[in-house]
Amino acid sequence: MSSKHHSHGDELEKEFELERLILFSDAVFAIAITLLVIDVKWPELPASLNGVDLFHLLRATIFGFMGFLLSFCIVGQYWMRHLRLFRLVKGYDQGLISRNLLFLFFIALFPFTAAGLSSRVRPDFMAPVYLYLANFTLLTVMHYAICNYVIRKRPALAVSGEEGEKRFLYRRSLHVALFASFLAVTVPLVSLLVPKHQEYVGFYAVVVLVMRKLMLPKVKKL
Repeated sequence: MSSKHHSHGDELEKEFELERLILFSDAVFAIAITLLVIDVKWPELPASLNGVDLFHLLRATIFGFMGFLLSFCIVGQYWMRHLRLFRLVKGYDQGLISRNLLFLFFIALFPFTAAGLSSRVRPDFMAPVYLYLANFTLLTVMHYAICNYVIRKRPALAVSGEEGEKRFLYRRSLHVALFASFLAVTVPLVSLLVPKHQEYVGFYAVVVLVMRKLMLPKVKKL
């Protein structure tokens, strides 16, 4: 009886600790997604708007909001993916904690990289774009690392069954990590090939995103 009671107590303690890990992760997501909007500010308005180029005046605000919107979608999407994956997790170990912390590091980094993307980019200074891409890429790689660890390396940490869901989560995380890595490598190359036409970098990124969207039904079918 005492052994059974002790075993039940250990299970409850592990369940509580796993819940703490998930709640901590949710808190990081919530803080990061809130901080994203801090750098979106209205410009100082002149006394008179007569003859003022409104687009030039609002340019920083427009690009700041676009950066916020993009980052909000990315962080929100990865919160949903994190939630969906941890529905399948029943236990944890140091390996999972370490991978999850590193994943959260790149989530927490988004307010910084998004601020550079929205207000520090110039045709002769594209470093904020590369840093933002690196942030996104490393985030996708760490999400894949967590999926791989829970589903492939340490399947005892996951609930039994749900094989189709596990297979889908693993393959999607691998596909997105490969896609992001490809984008992070090729965007700087395009920028170097056309240094006087940096607008081509944005056009190229849109083309790659459309290609990825067309490939997504095949991944879901798998």
